[in-house]
Parts: sequence; C-alpha cells; structure tokens
Amino acid sequence: MNTHLLTIIIVATLLTSHSGKAQDYQLPYTKADIPGTTAFFSRSVFSNGIGSFFDSFNMPAYALDFLPNNFSHMLEFLYQGNKTGKDKLYVKSVLRLFSNKIKSGPYINAYTFSSMLEQLPALLEQHFVIKTDKALDSLKDIIYAIQYQSFKEQFPEFKANPESFLSDLSTQIEDAAELRKIMAVFLEVSLSKLIWSPTDQIETWHNTKAIADQLAILYKRTIIADLEDLNSLCITLLERYCFFLDIAGSQIDAATFEKIRDDISRCRTPLLDLEEQESLLETKINRFTRCIIELEAKARAREQGMVL
Repeated sequence: MNTHLLTIIIVATLLTSHSGKAQDYQLPYTKADIPGTTAFFSRSVFSNGIGSFFDSFNMPAYALDFLPNNFSHMLEFLYQGNKTGKDKLYVKSVLRLFSNKIKSGPYINAYTFSSMLEQLPALLEQHFVIKTDKALDSLKDIIYAIQYQSFKEQFPEFKANPESFLSDLSTQIEDAAELRKIMAVFLEVSLSKLIWSPTDQIETWHNTKAIADQLAILYKRTIIADLEDLNSLCITLLERYCFFLDIAGSQIDAATFEKIRDDISRCRTPLLDLEEQESLLETKINRFTRCIIELEAKARAREQGMVL
C-alpha cells in the first residue's frame, strides 16, 4: 500500500477509534444512504469510519461531481491533523492524496477553490511558517533560516551529539522542501482546471483577482516558497482565465469586457504586476489586455448583429 495513503488511514482510524466521528469540525452534513448523491458524499470523513470514506472517495462520481465543488474533506483532514498534533508527513500525505484525485476530475469550481484557499493559511502555517524577522523570498532563504534557528537554539545539542543534530536538521530541510514542492503541485493542478460561470460576468474577474491575492498570502506565509513559483502560479491562473473567456465569450457582454479593460488600467494585483522570468517575455498585463481587446471587439460585433 502507498506509504502516504497508509499514513492517512492510520491517523484517521485513531481519530475515530473512540467516538466514531470527529467532534469539533463542522461540515454540512445530511443523513443520506443513497451512494453517489451530494448528501452522501458530503458526510464527514469520520462519520462512518475511514473505510467508508475511502469507499466514497474511490467512486468515480467523487472526482467527477463532488470534489470539483467541495474541498471540505481535505480541510477536515488538515484540521484534525493539527488538532491531534500530526507531523509534516501527514500533511504531505493529505495534499498528495487530493492532488492526485483532482487529476481525474474534469474541472474545479473557482469560487469553491477560492474559499478553500482562504482557509489554508490557518491550517498549514504551523507546518510551513519559518520563525524569522528576515524576509524570505526563496527556498534558499527558507533553508538558511531553518539552519540558523537550529544552530542558534540548539547549539549545546550540536556540540554534544553533532551526528544526531545534523541528521535531525537534514530531515527538517528535506521536509521543508518536500512540503512546498507538493503544495506547488496541488496548486498548479487545481489552477489548471478552474472554471467560472459566464452568467457571473464581471464577478468572474473579481474572483480571479481574489485567487491571485490569496496565492500572494500563501507566498508571504512561506507556504509558496519562491517568488518565481508564485509568478508561475499566477501565469497558470491567468492563462486559465483567458481560456475560460475565450470559450465562454459568446455568453459574456461587451460591457463586461469593457469593465475588465478599465480595471486592468488602474488595479494592482499580483496576477498582472509580478515581473516576468525574462525581460524579453511578453508581460502578463500585455498578454491579458490583448485577450480582452480581441474578445471585446467580437462581443460588440455580435451585439450589433454581425455573424462571427
């Protein structure tokens, strides 16, 4: 059995061994005995035991219909892990489990994803945040801070048993790098499947900016390790939004494109403001402006009765 899946099963079994369910984490729960329904999937991870949860998790409808619109189980796993003092291996297992499940789904609801991102810092920061007054802009800075704090706070242990100290320090560094790598994969996979509703018009753009701001918060909390990683995630988000606008353009008003174009000229968002990897590359704001101008022109022509 996969080591990471085994870790989750063991921990979840311990969580449910006394009462059969988690006590404090509140989920939208409806008694339902009909497999495949939203109410059935919405049950707490721990309501009927971990085996029952994975029976549901393995159903095709979980990845196709439920998970794209509901991250409550992932959040519940993280919450219970923090409550019971589980380590970074558990967090890595949870993130990898849901990253892989997302890969088999057709899309991710952008509003649901944004809601999940809003809750992540509080659930993850005890595993990711580095205690330092220095700004950390890269994984190199994070590793340096871990080493500095370890030697500063545990120098007597280093002198007494350097081999054990360095072994523990190496584990900390490896965990820090792996956690952020898995987090980057989870975010990349999710962002590449985001979808919005064209009936929301300008709200789709507001939501996209909100997601970019939430990614920036994850970077500030060192959950995203590197500024280049943040930039790459913003590019994925921007390209996905442009793709949505392109395929849903016939259902979006010209006035909406005009509002977006006007907002681009005056708003500040990491989605458009982060510098490119190379100075010769087209900037994100130029790429997005070009997309909006083209789609606005098509929308105006369509509204005037022209067939495109």
